[in-house]
Amino acid sequence: MEKKFRQEILNGLKTRQEFEVPNKHGICLIGGFIADDGKKPFEVHSTVEFAKQHDMSLEIMHGDVLEAGEPTLLQRKVNLGKGAMVKALTRTIRQGKRTINGMSGEEKLVKWGGNKYMFFWERDGGDPRIMMQFGAEKKDGTKRSEAEVLAIWDTVLPTLKPVKP
Repeated sequence: MEKKFRQEILNGLKTRQEFEVPNKHGICLIGGFIADDGKKPFEVHSTVEFAKQHDMSLEIMHGDVLEAGEPTLLQRKVNLGKGAMVKALTRTIRQGKRTINGMSGEEKLVKWGGNKYMFFWERDGGDPRIMMQFGAEKKDGTKRSEAEVLAIWDTVLPTLKPVKP
């Protein structure tokens, strides 16, 4: 079974130019692409770190769908796992339905610890999920204002495009 799986990957492996966007199902790699039929479920979590922007990151989670009856983003509590004091200092900046390039979904933006931010957007059904953090890993948070982090989020999120078969 493992040998068959390995052979399927090798058969689908193609080279790809740096800014080339394939028009078929598969997974993009640096300098490559693994084509598949688009019918096999898979999960991918990618984190983007921005050059010279050490207090922010973007995480994209693909393939992690919600099961029937599982709570949606707006129904779930954001768990920062940092104790009662952090929970008491956590506030929701914005939440609600938000459609991005024809993809209906929900967003929840939270702030805690003075100037730490964690923003989420989840397509209806849970795939994909986007998380952007500002200052979350820094003791002193971010130097950016709330208006600045909201402007960054509202600029980056609309660049998400649906995958068309």
